[in-house]
Amino acid sequence: MGLKEKVYNASPSWCQDLLISMYGMKLASERFGKTYQRFKQFYAESDHWDLRQLKQYQQQAFTRLLRHAYANSEFYRNYYQGLDIEAITEGESLKSLPVLEKQQLRENVDKIRVPIHKPIFSVTGGTTGTPLKVAYTIDNFQERQAYLANFKEKFGVVHGMRRATFSGRTIVPLQAAKGSNFWRYNRPIKQMLYSTFHMDEPNMMDYVNSINKFKPQQIDGFPFAIHVLADFIDRHSIPLQFKPLAIFTTAETLYDYQKVLISKVFDCPVINQYASSEGAPFIIECSRGNLHYDLRTGIIEEDAEGALVTSFTTYGTPLIRYRVGDSIILEEESTTCGCGNHNPLVKVIEGRTQDYLLSSDRGKVRIGSTILKDVPPVVIKSQFVQTRIDEVEFKLVTQGNHRLEEKYEETIRHEIQKRMGPATKIRLNYVDKIDVEKNGKFRYIKNSLI
Repeated sequence: MGLKEKVYNASPSWCQDLLISMYGMKLASERFGKTYQRFKQFYAESDHWDLRQLKQYQQQAFTRLLRHAYANSEFYRNYYQGLDIEAITEGESLKSLPVLEKQQLRENVDKIRVPIHKPIFSVTGGTTGTPLKVAYTIDNFQERQAYLANFKEKFGVVHGMRRATFSGRTIVPLQAAKGSNFWRYNRPIKQMLYSTFHMDEPNMMDYVNSINKFKPQQIDGFPFAIHVLADFIDRHSIPLQFKPLAIFTTAETLYDYQKVLISKVFDCPVINQYASSEGAPFIIECSRGNLHYDLRTGIIEEDAEGALVTSFTTYGTPLIRYRVGDSIILEEESTTCGCGNHNPLVKVIEGRTQDYLLSSDRGKVRIGSTILKDVPPVVIKSQFVQTRIDEVEFKLVTQGNHRLEEKYEETIRHEIQKRMGPATKIRLNYVDKIDVEKNGKFRYIKNSLI
């Protein structure tokens, strides 16, 4: 545990609110500047472009990204050696570029990254159970925020409205007891951050009372967590004292049963979206309930081994034909939507499904591979296996089958323990390989108790 985390955890809740708000001011300065305003206007003006205009812009954006990567990234200069970069455009010639695999990104991230001023780093969980740390430029970061703001405005949600967020941040000390405030307030953007680590039955009424008092105009975050809240409200027939304009889910698969119940309980639309911490192109749900892959934000290719993505907002860590680890199946180009959005339709997104672990202290627990963020990048793959309520096995496949130093093993145990609670025994197990399932997919969490 770092010094900042120790100080934060030891602080009273009002002080933690202050610290989060101070950090929120920093984020606001990074997210909402001149580039944000410029792209917000651009996305609003180009929302109803026809397919020809969208493809034309996509090709121009791809050419700029490719030349930038080739000129500034040591990795891409070597990786594309012998290729005529000037002759490659979006389309068939794109396939002449080699695929960037996740392990290549992990092993070469410093060489892939280009020198940029004040990089903004993002750590992704990853479907293989190994985190990745990528850098954004401030301009790219603001462009992505502008895209999301423009998307939300279609449902009446504008920047500055009260916002309740349910995500995997450990904003409340995990040893917090019943009766604690399981939420913290980010004042600069009117955002109430709710802990998803304390959403067990005895605490749920506290969550309901808080959100009823806060009266958010929008809710966003993990569909699993929002569904837990909706289910509790529904089972106990608790009246809500507010009605949000919309709920936006991300980071996990939104199942139909979750969407139906959440929409019923909160009496508002539940909107799905897809991107990734690495910066994949956006896939968003329209007012007709269809998913659109936005050509203005990147390129998605279908591949037998999973989707390949090229993102136009990854100038800090360029991602070109990157195997993101998910399966994205597109509709035929001739299939259109009556909502006015002419971007291609997406049939299905697979690969974001993740099971959960069970804790006698915390109930259902979801754990991302960011638990490895402070461990050297030698872990190729990892997986949780649970067969008992009081024990969790964490499998690791490492480069050269080398065992981690004891201090890094203790770091991993600490990160798991603080999520699972003190009653859970953590067992690290080094293995030669971790097999995929019968359907060819990898499961980061295998829990025989559910």
